[in-house]
Amino acid sequence: MNDVTIKLIGYSSSGVDAFLQPIETKTETEILAVSVPVSRSEFYRAGQLGINPEYLFEINPAEYSGQRDIDITENGMVKHLKIYRTYESSADVLELYCQAAAGLDPEPVSEGGDD
Repeated sequence: MNDVTIKLIGYSSSGVDAFLQPIETKTETEILAVSVPVSRSEFYRAGQLGINPEYLFEINPAEYSGQRDIDITENGMVKHLKIYRTYESSADVLELYCQAAAGLDPEPVSEGGDD
């Protein structure tokens, strides 16, 4: 497990333009996360849905407000990821399951924890 800095990226709608296309405002929030290896069972489960899990980050749930994307820096290069699933494993830990961004993806799935 490694401590890493990630950028949570969220989008909010702020109306439409002259062509009636939605205008999205991008917000970035830099936070500290713990990088955890993705388990074999997650690879299997996600693989059945056509998802290729690459990263699992643990964060404080209070720092997350439904963002869909993450930027991380590896070897001096920024990598853009999509959050495909979240899981609150405890009151203090929210798990963010991520894959490499490619095209349009659905909203992340949120799962409850041991509340």
